Amino acid sequence: MNQSKRLIIITYIILLLLFLCSCENYFKICNDYDGPGAIVLTFDDRYIDEWYKADSIFSIYNWKATFCVSAYGTLTENQKLQLLSLQNNGNEIASHGTHHYNALEYLSNHSMDEYIKNEIQPSLNEMQKDGLNITSFAYPGGVRSVELDIALFDYFTVLRGTTYDKFSTKSKSHFTKRGDDELLVVGLGIDNHYEHFNIDDIMSLLEYAANEGIAVIFYGHKIANDNISNYVTSYDTIDKICRYAKEKGMEFLTLRELTYFNLN
Repeated sequence: MNQSKRLIIITYIILLLLFLCSCENYFKICNDYDGPGAIVLTFDDRYIDEWYKADSIFSIYNWKATFCVSAYGTLTENQKLQLLSLQNNGNEIASHGTHHYNALEYLSNHSMDEYIKNEIQPSLNEMQKDGLNITSFAYPGGVRSVELDIALFDYFTVLRGTTYDKFSTKSKSHFTKRGDDELLVVGLGIDNHYEHFNIDDIMSLLEYAANEGIAVIFYGHKIANDNISNYVTSYDTIDKICRYAKEKGMEFLTLRELTYFNLN
């Protein structure tokens, strides 16, 4: 074997060894998840009392959720303590804006700096000061843009929008398969009044997530024993989701936890 070929082979072996030694974490990131899938439940606005009660009811299923709070400064001291308790129970508390602005309407006659100063920073600072670990933001009304995403990733690691598509496993817009340091996701509404709401369709999405080993993301508002009111996710809906998760061994994740879902 001439010296040139020998050098090529040696170089190839060294590069191969370096690759194999350095790619353990790479494969952890790139390999498909082999678990039973996951469910991300998120709830918006200021229904603190109802969320707190629901957590005590559904904790028997080891559920968890992300509660996206708007107008934090208007809450009572007891409600703020309830949010801390929810966080301590494994749930996530996220920001949903100081004033619940429609971001694009606000930016039509204000600057991005004004939006950050007036909508993002006040409640974020208050919540963090009170011991809440805020790393996620849910856009009010799901209204967002690429420019907003770029600006808000300076303050949050996960941003959640919304989708109003009919329940479908084809668009997959309300599923996520891989985590990242900065993650933009969308949730599909499961409140009673949504035109697309159908419990059988919800169950089909859970089945799809379980079979594919991916996470399905939902959002609602108030949680109550109510099957007819607007902006309410009923106990019945949550109970069916929790029972299915228990049966299939699916895990509940918060928005924050999506940043390392499928990465371990």
